[in-house]
Amino acid sequence: MPYLKRINELPGDEEKGEISQRKSYATRTLFFLQDDSTLKPLAIELSSPHPKDERLGGTSTVYTPPDELKAGDAASDTFTAWDLAKAHAASNDACKNNYVHATMEPVVLAANRQMSVLHPIHKLLKPHFRNTLDTNSTARHIVIGSGDERQGGAFYRNMHEVNFFTGKYGMEMSSKAYASYNFTELAFPNELIKRGVARGDPKKAEELELLIKDYPYAVDGLEIWTAIKEWVTDYCAIYYADGDGAVAGDSELQAWWSEVRNVGHGDLRDAPWWPAMDSVDDLVETCSTIIWLGSAYHSAVSFGQYAYNGFVPNRPTITSGEMPADAKAAVTEAEFLGSITPKTETFGLMALTMNPPVKPGEPLMGERPDTEQWTSEQRAAKALLEFNSKLDAIAEAVKKRNADGALRNRNGPVEVPYTLLAPRADPTVPHVGGIPNSIAV
Repeated sequence: MPYLKRINELPGDEEKGEISQRKSYATRTLFFLQDDSTLKPLAIELSSPHPKDERLGGTSTVYTPPDELKAGDAASDTFTAWDLAKAHAASNDACKNNYVHATMEPVVLAANRQMSVLHPIHKLLKPHFRNTLDTNSTARHIVIGSGDERQGGAFYRNMHEVNFFTGKYGMEMSSKAYASYNFTELAFPNELIKRGVARGDPKKAEELELLIKDYPYAVDGLEIWTAIKEWVTDYCAIYYADGDGAVAGDSELQAWWSEVRNVGHGDLRDAPWWPAMDSVDDLVETCSTIIWLGSAYHSAVSFGQYAYNGFVPNRPTITSGEMPADAKAAVTEAEFLGSITPKTETFGLMALTMNPPVKPGEPLMGERPDTEQWTSEQRAAKALLEFNSKLDAIAEAVKKRNADGALRNRNGPVEVPYTLLAPRADPTVPHVGGIPNSIAV
């Protein structure tokens, strides 16, 4: 809410680098969880800062779906204020930043500074660092670079500033949101519990109760998380067989974690949630979280962007124009399309999201290049083979679930299977390239 007034006052002046004017609202959506695990939207609240004084709070209007219309009815092909409200809600959600790039960078930098390439934990994590720094460097220049005035009086606006409703305030808002960063909450079971979609002991991921049974991201993700943690547990047991003392006494490991905490997150160094890194349990949980973030999590939040955003009315990133005061008001198609991401930004958005999810030859989760003699320890090599066997089994389970007609969030009316966490490439299904090891795009 504090940023809405400033966002809505952006000039919309192309000469100043603002391609289109914004009109955005704070949104809150109420869903009903149906018996088949699908969500039905019941109401959307749109709020604006109080016109007299922001300190007085906001003013809100609640929009609800129109009465049900039968296909073919004259009015069924028209838009209503409800469609506009959904566009605003989708826009707010689409503009939420993906912090996984920022989260991984200090981990990668500290590992390369503080641990020898021969260190067993460096070897464990190295595949999940591949190309991450290069990708982040490119993103800083093109995707999130500053909008300062450049030489010759020209303005440069990055892709986020141009194509998302937050405009030039996007990075400032992201920085403020990142202040609530909590590494331990990024472990997948903890994330599900925090968001209220699971309950149980996060240390026993296989026993978590999902409150939405047909939730593909959670179901597939928990299987992958469990496989990752079992692999990391087996691996660490080889090199830290002496237990917690071996972890606490590992100078390179301690130097790495100290830099992650005290340098990479200096403003949060005293937060109580940091793993102490003085036990095998801390090491396993930390490495499992890092591997999850760099591989499966990044795949889930990044590689579906074109499927969601490629057809912009499905996932608009910019909204403009005042909402109708009448929550049931009819809206023409031209009015609807004129209120969401304009044509110029649509092309930019498509260019941003249409990169192939997995590049040819990209190492997938569990893979090590044949040329990389990563270990001479046969127990470690055997543990990696077992990890790959588990991933193969998960890939088959995902394929089977996607063919189950009873699972409406995988095989519902739109018949779009959930493949973002399919760990293996499937040549029989378009755009299923598997889960890359790292943030390489």
